[in-house]
Amino acid sequence: MFCLQPSLDIFCRVIDNFGDGGVCWRFAQRMQEGFGWSVRLFIDQPSLIDALAPQHKLYAQVRPWEAATALEPAQVVVEAFGCDPPSSYIAAMANKNIPPVWINLEYFSAEQFALDCHGLPSPQRNGLMKYFFFPGVHPQSGGLLTSQKKISALSDLPFMQEITADTLVCLMFCYPYAPVEELMEDLRASLQPILLLVAEGEVANLLLGSKKTHQTGSATLQRLDFLPQSSFDHLLARCDLAFVRGEDSLARALLAGVPHIWNIYAQTQETHLLKLHAFLDWFLKKAPDDLAVLNRQIHQAWNRGTWPKGSFPKLLEALPALGQHSKKMGLELLQTPDLGERFSEFVLKKLNS
Repeated sequence: MFCLQPSLDIFCRVIDNFGDGGVCWRFAQRMQEGFGWSVRLFIDQPSLIDALAPQHKLYAQVRPWEAATALEPAQVVVEAFGCDPPSSYIAAMANKNIPPVWINLEYFSAEQFALDCHGLPSPQRNGLMKYFFFPGVHPQSGGLLTSQKKISALSDLPFMQEITADTLVCLMFCYPYAPVEELMEDLRASLQPILLLVAEGEVANLLLGSKKTHQTGSATLQRLDFLPQSSFDHLLARCDLAFVRGEDSLARALLAGVPHIWNIYAQTQETHLLKLHAFLDWFLKKAPDDLAVLNRQIHQAWNRGTWPKGSFPKLLEALPALGQHSKKMGLELLQTPDLGERFSEFVLKKLNS
């Protein structure tokens, strides 16, 4: 029987703050709302989805991880970032007359190995077949997730209503190893009025202590409490510059055309820098040479835990050009099929072959 709207089970274990759960919820919502699939999200921290999407019960079903063991597997099974579903669930998959299409939704990467491995099968010992699906920015990758929903307004954030026309709105969402204190020295010396929105967490505690807001030179630091996903998307789109971390906030900045500096989850032997350079090779492929050199230098320093004095004024000077370039690259992404479209096409071919 030809199938256009299959059932989908997504499995997620939360590792990196809210990023893993955020990606999985965004994916579940995209497949349910955009394509009419019947979606269940099994996650080891269901309360995270309550915070990310207070209205989630109107959309995909969110279940505790262990609930999957008592249910029949869906037609399509996604394990996010290599988290194997429960063993009893996998056994039930193998016992089905028509085995599910099993996908390992990998982390975002622009590296060549990800392009080479995207869509490849991985035979399992129990006779099932698992396929690799790599999100990315290249046409031959799995793409990035877009949203069909209108993002929420920010009328409940008073500090966003008080911004003057000459204020630079900047988001600070980074890992603790990023050189934020060195960056702050540059900000203190700047004459440019800056509203620095510091995401709740270790970095906010480092810069603000227990305060909600702090003035240093021309910069106002504002602690940013946790926001639902749609509100965060809207806030990010309002920023003039965004320091982002992980893959979900990077994708939002890219698609919104917001100038950004990306902080990657640190790995041993600096292997994360290979991932960074592969992304920058794509992002800067059409950038003017001077902008590309500066952008690489700042990204390299930020992800090595260093910040050369005077880098922020250089970044401000280049911001108009970086803004134009970011919008151009964001438009390039929006003109190609998103992850939901590519995933649907890939899976339906497997189901209906």
